[in-house]
Amino acid sequence: KCGICEYTKVCGGCRARAYEATGNYLEEEPLCSYQPRKARPHY
Repeated sequence: KCGICEYTKVCGGCRARAYEATGNYLEEEPLCSYQPRKARPHY
């Protein structure tokens, strides 16, 4: 989700929270409530 989010430069996501909640730091930020409307690749 962070890879397609237009707010990633402001937020950045929290790898520590993802790791604590899932055991994998590459999982989605568990406290993020943002739902992108559709996936858009960054070019």
